[in-house]
Amino acid sequence: MPDAWLGQNPRELVRSLRKLADDLEQLAEGNSPAAISGVVKIREFTISRRPVPCLVGRMNGHPTIRDGSPGISTELYYVNERQKLVRTFNRFYRLIGDPL
Repeated sequence: MPDAWLGQNPRELVRSLRKLADDLEQLAEGNSPAAISGVVKIREFTISRRPVPCLVGRMNGHPTIRDGSPGISTELYYVNERQKLVRTFNRFYRLIGDPL
């Protein structure tokens, strides 16, 4: 398994996620975040997808996936193999057993 922070500097990751949350909160409140003033312009664009690290396995205790059913997590932000603890964008997961 990769290191706990998936090759990212933990302080920079936390700072980036806080900034994202602050900007989204401003938008949700109908305000214009300060970051919009330096917005990057993009032409000839399309919305696409890219692979990100995630968990795939049988879930237990998930709020929307039936116990024992397969599922895919959102992107990983923290993996601690020793503690068998993972934090994704949405929640914590406890790793049970050995990885496939």
